[in-house]
Amino acid sequence: MKLMTQLIKPFSFSAFFVLWGCDLGTDTNPVNAPNNSQANDAPSAIIVGDTTASIGDTVQLDGAYSSDNNDDSLRYQWSVVERPASPSAPAISDSADSLFLLSFDSLGMYRVRLIVSDGMLQDTAMVTISVGVEILGSITADRTLVDLFEDTAQADYYVTSDISISAMLTVEAGVRIEISKNRTIHIDRNGVLISQGTAGDSVIFTSRDIAGGEVWGGLLYSSSDTRNVLSYTKVTHAGGADMFWLYEGYNSNVAANVALDDDARLSVWHSRISHGAAFGILLNETASLDSFQVNRLYGNTYADIFIPAKELTKISTNTVYDDSTEPPMFFGEDIENDTGYIDSSIDLSDHIRKVVRVYNSSVPAGETHVWSRLGSNGTYYFSGNVTINGMVTVSGDAVFETAEDKFISVGINGVFIADGGPNQPITFTSAGREGDITWGGLYFASSDSRNLLEYTRVEYGGGDNAFWLYNGYNTNVAANISLEDDARLAVTNSYVGMSDAIGLVADDQASLTSFAYNVFESNGTEPLVINAGTMAAIDSMTHFENNGTDAVRIYRSSVSQSSAVRWVSLYNDVPWLFSGKVTASAPLTIAAGAQLHFRDDIQLDVSLTGSINAVGTAMDSIVFTSANEAGGTRWAGIRIASNDAANSMEFVRVSYGGDGDSPFWLYGAYNQDGQTNIGLDESAQLSLTNSTISHSGKFGITINEGAQINGLDHSVTDGPAQVAAQNTFQDNGADDVAFE
Repeated sequence: MKLMTQLIKPFSFSAFFVLWGCDLGTDTNPVNAPNNSQANDAPSAIIVGDTTASIGDTVQLDGAYSSDNNDDSLRYQWSVVERPASPSAPAISDSADSLFLLSFDSLGMYRVRLIVSDGMLQDTAMVTISVGVEILGSITADRTLVDLFEDTAQADYYVTSDISISAMLTVEAGVRIEISKNRTIHIDRNGVLISQGTAGDSVIFTSRDIAGGEVWGGLLYSSSDTRNVLSYTKVTHAGGADMFWLYEGYNSNVAANVALDDDARLSVWHSRISHGAAFGILLNETASLDSFQVNRLYGNTYADIFIPAKELTKISTNTVYDDSTEPPMFFGEDIENDTGYIDSSIDLSDHIRKVVRVYNSSVPAGETHVWSRLGSNGTYYFSGNVTINGMVTVSGDAVFETAEDKFISVGINGVFIADGGPNQPITFTSAGREGDITWGGLYFASSDSRNLLEYTRVEYGGGDNAFWLYNGYNTNVAANISLEDDARLAVTNSYVGMSDAIGLVADDQASLTSFAYNVFESNGTEPLVINAGTMAAIDSMTHFENNGTDAVRIYRSSVSQSSAVRWVSLYNDVPWLFSGKVTASAPLTIAAGAQLHFRDDIQLDVSLTGSINAVGTAMDSIVFTSANEAGGTRWAGIRIASNDAANSMEFVRVSYGGDGDSPFWLYGAYNQDGQTNIGLDESAQLSLTNSTISHSGKFGITINEGAQINGLDHSVTDGPAQVAAQNTFQDNGADDVAFE
């Protein structure tokens, strides 16, 4: 035990107390009352001094602040009425002075009583002094911290300066460690921290002055030891010091209740991370959570968790709802009256922030991850670009919000399966949608046939250009969903809307493996911009509503499949809009009721290896026309080079063609460009019946030498009349039917 002269512990605001006397021990019966007429009042006993100390300290208790209404002289009697059992400790005598010095040689609770007397009446005050262990420096040898006090509100240990753990430190159930402002506990590369509470007796790391609004630095792990664990542990009111530079994502010094640097590893079970001044848990890009289950995280100012994408599969499993409403950084609450544990799983309670924040990072190739729905209506917030190089499956009801112009990209080797349910859709949206801020969107470079969006909402994207669509759109394009190169994707029962530009755009070699029962709504330009080879995947039940242009746009491309393809009639007569020349090099069937609109000078070309079968009905004709009939613009028409006997057009309407690109050179009788609605080249053949051919800039139909229409060629003198008899021709600029 230190000598009394070695240390007189100074008073401090945080530990300073003033204790007035209570009625216990107050004598209200006069003894030897003085002979005067004034009534005598009992004095008020007051003790001023520290209530916490460490072994070897000496504290000074002062009774001089006691008072007497009659200004009588006071006498003081001090005694230690309770102390930890310590046979070797000397007895402490009473003192009659107003000052009382007390030294401590044992851990535990010391109760000191002061009796103040004016000679007739007396009053009593009592103070309890807690003696814990103050951790002042590095832990260089294995050590165990044991629970010293049964009262969980009483600190067992204090941290007043930054400490480093380079050995194994075990913290047992019931231990409460209070840490001073901005001070950090660092588990270095050679250290291990094993915090093992129980369901009824947790370990607590917290601020020394919660009521005063002070936060400590936090737990910083540099250790990659797999024994690091926080089990039934509360880490609260930290994040007061920047712990390391997160260069890839946050790009600044960052702070958290619990931070993992570099290759650090940690398991967190049945624990509570709450009320942090910054992040609850923070991981560097190479750090990892070995296990993370049945925790509660809430009330942390920036986000409950800030991690790389590769760790999402760790923290997002087994989540539940909770009705927790604690706001962040609410000081003065009785946090220990909250049991804090639910026999279930992670509860990410959050009402004003995004609870799981992900910085610029990736899912490594070869790894299989699951991103699950978060509890308490929690959302994932992607503040940086996330690239998926492995396989990620997203479960129903998960919500992902992404920062302005940031992308979720599926790399060439990646697989992305977002498989929701009818009542549990998955949502990908903008974090700033209420302010009309858009994110980049979902970007696919992967050609894996498992890529899927099923019962998924993708909205408020298109905030940045995804790629150069060199053959068709001829500019950078932006969309909610982008398919690059040979990417493949199935989109079914999903909603794609509110894009700043396009709903979904597919590059020339990309394909939709399945596409059905979707809704494309309120996209800024078009709902779909795709290549001709993808048209066959589009179903007739997908809705296209309130988009900038309600049409499915087809840029310059070709149908080159080895098997026959079919273009459907889109729902509610929405047209196919051709902005570039399309070549059909495979058997092509066009469904009754289909609407095909062509921009200025654009041509549909049926090549030698293709064929066209466009058979409508009297009530449901197929329409080929200009995209701007009212504006008088004309498209280039249909060129057929195929001599396939399957070429047939019945109950079709072909109008406003015959301008721009010439389907072929009609070198004989007319010796000019054959601008026409329909042009048969060389040996082509076509059956055309019950159709209307109108408003061509020049010819209704042109038939080159060697070509046949309805079995007729140029050698039949009344061929034009026979063709005209089987169809209707109106308002064509030159001849209705022209044979070379």
